[in-house]
Parts: sequence; C-alpha cells; structure tokens
Amino acid sequence: MKKKIIHPEYPTRHCSVSELAKASGVSPATVSRVFNNHPYVAPEIRQRVRDAACRLGYKPRLAADALHAAVMLDRMEESQMQSYLNKMLCVLAESCERHNVMLEIIGSNSRHLLNENFIRAAICLKRVLSPEALREAPNTHFVCMNFAYPGCASIMSDDAQGIELAFQYLRERGHRRIALVLPCNDPNGSGKRRFNSFASLVRTAQPGDPMDWTVFLDDAPVERVALLVRAQKPDAFLIAGEDMALQVNYALSLLNLRIPDDLSIVAYENFQASRYMTPPHTTVMQDFENLAERAVECVTEILSNKLNPESANVLLPNRLIERDSVRCRN
Repeated sequence: MKKKIIHPEYPTRHCSVSELAKASGVSPATVSRVFNNHPYVAPEIRQRVRDAACRLGYKPRLAADALHAAVMLDRMEESQMQSYLNKMLCVLAESCERHNVMLEIIGSNSRHLLNENFIRAAICLKRVLSPEALREAPNTHFVCMNFAYPGCASIMSDDAQGIELAFQYLRERGHRRIALVLPCNDPNGSGKRRFNSFASLVRTAQPGDPMDWTVFLDDAPVERVALLVRAQKPDAFLIAGEDMALQVNYALSLLNLRIPDDLSIVAYENFQASRYMTPPHTTVMQDFENLAERAVECVTEILSNKLNPESANVLLPNRLIERDSVRCRN
C-alpha cells in the first residue's frame, strides 16, 4: 500500500470563500466575480484576491473537484523534435481521457497561468523552463518527459539502451563502420546521452575517435553527410532522432548512394514517415504509450497527495522495428 504524503503547501482543510474575502479585504461576492472572470473587477483587486488564494490554499470549486493538469510547451515551430512532440501530445491526450484528467496546454511564456489557474501538476515535454522559472510556480509539481530536473518527477526513455540496441543490431549483420547522426539542437539532452552511449560502444568496437564518426545536422545536411562519407567511408548510419531521416535520405540520394546496398540505416521511429521511406526504415521506437501512461499516473498520484515527486524517476526501454533499410553484410 502506498504511503500517503501530505504536502505542506496544500492544506488538508481548504480555505473558504469567506476566509479568502476577509484576507483580501473584499466581499465574498467580489471573490466570486474574480474566479468567474467577471469583467467589472479592477486588475489590482483581481491580483490581490488571486495572491491571497495561492497563499491560503483556496481552490475554486472546479479546481478542487477536478483532476486538472497542464502540459508545458515551447512554440510549436518547425524543428527536429516536431514528430516527437506531435506523437507525445496525442498519447498524453488519450491517457488523460482514460484517467479523467483535464489537460490544459500552456506555453512557456504564459507560465503565470500555473498560479492563476491553481494547477498543481504540469507535464513538461521539452526543457522549456529554467530551474529559476520553475520556482515561480511553487505550488505546481512538474513531471519531466525525457529529461530530468532536481526535485521533479521524470519519465524517460533509456537512451543508452536504445543506441546499444541499434548498434548491436548493425554489428550482428556485419557492419563495422557505423556513423551516428545527431541534431544540432538538443533541448532535452537526449542527443548528449545518445552520443555518450555511442562513444562507449565505438571505443570498443571500431577504430577512430567517436567524434570522427558523428554528424551534427544543421541547415546544410548534404554537406555534413558528404564530409563524413568521404572521410570515414561508413557502411551504416544510426540516426538518433525522429525527424532527421528525411534529410539523410535526401543527402545520400544526391551522393548517388543507395539504401541498403551502399549504406544501411537505422533511425528513430517517425510515425508519419519511417514506414513510407524508400526503402522503409528499420527503427528504434520509444514506448510513447507507456511514457504517457506513466506520466499521467504520476500526475494523478501527485494530485491525490499519494506521491512524492522527488522519488518518481522512471526509465523505460526502447524496442526495434525491423524493416528493409539494413543489409546483411556477413
């Protein structure tokens, strides 16, 4: 049986409307207007009531009765994480529906809404907030997806296991000159963890410095891939991101290199593209459904005061999907 933990910032006895009105120096009717977003309330009074509500632990009826959580996002701009973010949002929405959790999407520049909307738990899909920014929402517990912050719950895919899974798969099929493709932008630190795993494997399995076998994709993917192909003559690429396989495929086609005849590819699964590539790509896939389920379970336990977020750290394995982009060279 799980031990129930009562957090000091969430009083076991909720503050009443009358107590909040007295602490704010307004009438109970004004408190009601504030939380019903009535237009005829002065901004300074609205802020005074909200500040007192946070201080006293007052929760409007909706916030008190519902399982209410937020997802923190940066701008949904075109990036090398787009496929990952799209998939994660979909599975989180499905998991929240199963657990009857009301989900609110909040941009990183609107984090003041965490306090104003009395949100006690938030899921961060990217490292969009600094530790200093997190402290601006002292009554919100954060669940970090695929990155870690001290004092926060974290639900992560095992990056080292995923890279080793792909690397050994290629080695078993006779590949001895394996190159790694990484994104230049690495907000969650997954790229660094994947490189460290790759570097450890390279040092024991193939010649040269691990950096010599690594391509960091930027706005010139063709040039980056061409430089490594000419310098190292790899027989396989391990593409350590969901949104880079299209760029690598394009670069190899311009270099007149065929997959898998000239070069094999193992990428990370892109749900919108991997199975439709020519040829379909063998991939490493994160367990998105389980990541989302564990994150939402963590949220519900936080909201029920049954979990200490600092003790919630989950590491989940990846799996390999075998398709047609790897040639057996044995």
